[in-house]
Amino acid sequence: HLQGSPQNITNKNTVCLGLYLDGELMQIETFRKSRYSSKYDWELIRECSKEGWNIIGGKSKILSEFRKNYSGSIVSYCDKRFFSGKSYEDCGFTLIGETPSDYKYYKNGRVYSREQFMKHKLKDKLENFNELLTETENMLNNGYFKLYDFGNYVYVLNTL
Repeated sequence: HLQGSPQNITNKNTVCLGLYLDGELMQIETFRKSRYSSKYDWELIRECSKEGWNIIGGKSKILSEFRKNYSGSIVSYCDKRFFSGKSYEDCGFTLIGETPSDYKYYKNGRVYSREQFMKHKLKDKLENFNELLTETENMLNNGYFKLYDFGNYVYVLNTL
């Protein structure tokens, strides 16, 4: 997935469903209990298809199978850098809002979540740490660059 693998993707509350062609996985969607809001039962965490393939109707087929086996509402966050959200709307999701922009850190070709580098964690992670400096200043002093995104669209599919 171009956004990478989410943390703890294989915990006991994770549901992965895929579409196969001649025994080869062509598209997958991953669901788990909602991470950020108890208002929703499930969160669609990731969806991707085999590189170079566009599986028309794949998202709706997987969602349909998920809803046969699991009840409740589904929330999903659509990264505005890469996606328009149209596929969510095509599957019956409702746009309920947008998140503000966020940031990650980058160093030596690798991207790190901001959660890994909260200020209280830095003294154990950075070679050069100064308590008097901010998180960002400490990170810059250690060769990390701050990358901002555009936020996310927030979509919900309510219970049938």
